[in-house]
Amino acid sequence: MAQLKYLYVTDQRYHMNSLLKFQFDIMINAVKHDFDCVFVIDGEIEGVGKSVLGQQAGYYFSYVLGQPFTIDNIVFDPQEFRKKVLELPQNSVIIWDEAYIGSSKYRVMSGINQTIQSLLQQIRQKNMVIIIIIPYIFDLSMYIAVPRSWFLLHVDLRPVYGEDEEDTISPLDFTKEVFERGYVTFYSRKQKKLLYFLGKKMYNYNAVRNSFIARFPKHYTVDEQEYKKKKADIRTDTRITEKELAMELLGRGMGVPELQKWVKLSKVSLYSYKKKLIS
Repeated sequence: MAQLKYLYVTDQRYHMNSLLKFQFDIMINAVKHDFDCVFVIDGEIEGVGKSVLGQQAGYYFSYVLGQPFTIDNIVFDPQEFRKKVLELPQNSVIIWDEAYIGSSKYRVMSGINQTIQSLLQQIRQKNMVIIIIIPYIFDLSMYIAVPRSWFLLHVDLRPVYGEDEEDTISPLDFTKEVFERGYVTFYSRKQKKLLYFLGKKMYNYNAVRNSFIARFPKHYTVDEQEYKKKKADIRTDTRITEKELAMELLGRGMGVPELQKWVKLSKVSLYSYKKKLIS
């Protein structure tokens, strides 16, 4: 089967699925012809391999486009992301790695959505490659998740069975790993759009058919310990106001009663903001 074909890529010689490489090459060609490239890597389980895949993708894009790729191309907060967009040269890759730890998911995602959207013109002018790594694509604003990003890579675990993969009742060997990392499902631009609208209510990734499923290796393209230290040192305070958070969530369809669990604003204020959004 075509999806089982793997190639060694870049000077680091890690293997990459040929269908995934083909999709990356399409976007590299687009970047060379005055487009930018924004895409999403998600996966709900911490440690499933999203960041590893993001580094492999980022290094591949940078290598082919003739740009350096180091730990400095990976950012964890809005302030650093803004700084890199403004200072890095044409055709650079920036990975925005997830940063939910120790903070409200809605507050962090609002900061991510606001920052990316405010810098999209700069990203477009500099033909940049932006890789957004988050637990769920459904938490992104509709504009970034649907029209502004090209495709979705959904990373997950697979159970390790015995000889007969259909026989899930057979005793498992608990001296070995029961779950296996390194699986990614590719959703095209059209599939991603349908997934966002049809799967959002229940966070259901089976709501639409995917293009293909591939494997990727455990291979960090930057120093693993340096990366983990930088991630451990991040601050997740996105410094947005209560009003900004409320407007973001109301705009994405959250009701006022639910929103009151996340902000300290009065019900009168929240209904006032909602009225402004629909007027």
